[in-house]
Amino acid sequence: MTTWFVCKVKYLRIDEQGNAKQVVEPYLVDAVSFSDAEARIYKEMAQIIPGGEFTVADISRSPYEDIFYFDDTNRLYKCKITYSDLDPRTDKEKR
Repeated sequence: MTTWFVCKVKYLRIDEQGNAKQVVEPYLVDAVSFSDAEARIYKEMAQIIPGGEFTVADISRSPYEDIFYFDDTNRLYKCKITYSDLDPRTDKEKR
């Protein structure tokens, strides 16, 4: 079973006007433990943020059950999905 962790990363972002702004962004990481999640987020963020000036503000286990992948994007969206089934004997919907 896959365990997902939400890692919140804090860093300085330069906006269109050239102003530096402190931002905190969540990233979803597939890992087996908190220390593995921290190691993976440090490895990924070192490639994304120039100079490597960032801090991992928080790591928490995520409540996500399913992750659906699409080939044309690397973004993930949080959705609430309800699965339902039709009982063939009673023709009633089961959740």
